[in-house]
Amino acid sequence: MNQKKSKLIASSLIALGIVYGDIGTSPLYVINALINNAGGTQYLTPSYIIVGCISLVF
Repeated sequence: MNQKKSKLIASSLIALGIVYGDIGTSPLYVINALINNAGGTQYLTPSYIIVGCISLVF
């Protein structure tokens, strides 16, 4: 393989890692924000959790 093609493959793998890494961690940030917005886990209600889960899907 020539050097240019190797750099292209490496750059592509890095870009894919960044995109899929961000997609994988975004739900964790959403759940953290939902819990903190509710005032902590002691104030969560079932309806708040359901709305949060639905918002994660969309």
